[in-house]
Amino acid sequence: GKLSPGTGEPYTGGDVQRAIWALVDDWQGTMYLGPWSEPRVQEIVEDAKMRGEGFVPGCGQLTGFFLNPIGNGCTPYTPITEPYQLTIVVVPVQCNQPSCSVLPATICEGDSAIMEVKVSNGTAPFDYAWTVPSGASNPGDVASFTTSVAGLYSVVVTDANNLTTSCQAELTVNLKPAALLVNNAKKCANDPTPITLSVTHDPVVNPTYYWTPGGATTQTIQVSPTETTIYTVKVTSQAGCWAEASGTV
Repeated sequence: GKLSPGTGEPYTGGDVQRAIWALVDDWQGTMYLGPWSEPRVQEIVEDAKMRGEGFVPGCGQLTGFFLNPIGNGCTPYTPITEPYQLTIVVVPVQCNQPSCSVLPATICEGDSAIMEVKVSNGTAPFDYAWTVPSGASNPGDVASFTTSVAGLYSVVVTDANNLTTSCQAELTVNLKPAALLVNNAKKCANDPTPITLSVTHDPVVNPTYYWTPGGATTQTIQVSPTETTIYTVKVTSQAGCWAEASGTV
């Protein structure tokens, strides 16, 4: 069957709701139906009657429908075998349109974040269709999920009335410093000569340092322990990502 508002071509098949909503989406229209003897025609008419009041998808309200027989003008009209004209009138109303938001997130390399969509308005239940960056697993029809892949995450939300909204957010993944302590050394307990300890921190630049014991905040320190001592340095990037390295003197 074919739905052709205003053309006079009969519609006698297909999905009933699709036929009705095709008219509703245009706020009003005329559908030409086949003979009343077609069960699908009766079903379409009954469906229209049941939807004569109340809100409908497309944010409209059905205010009336008119079912008129179509004669051919040459022979007496026979309602069982000749087609009908179904006219639907719809008035736009305020729409309960859903809206959504996804908060951006920033994590350190090796950590994970929860990407979650928040939906306002609309009619539950909601369906979710995510688009994720290359390398990330698509979570499917869920409101939240855990990921560690940097990039843009977007989601299309569809409510029970088939109204949609979309939103997106970026996940930023910052590098951790690869802290490596150099110059592990030995000395005699009674030797006053200081030993130099230093830490490397590729690939980050301009990090901060904190050594224990001692509390030094430089990349290189000099120590003169009187007994075997483990020295640990914490290297923190400007983004707040950190790593530790230890050495024994």
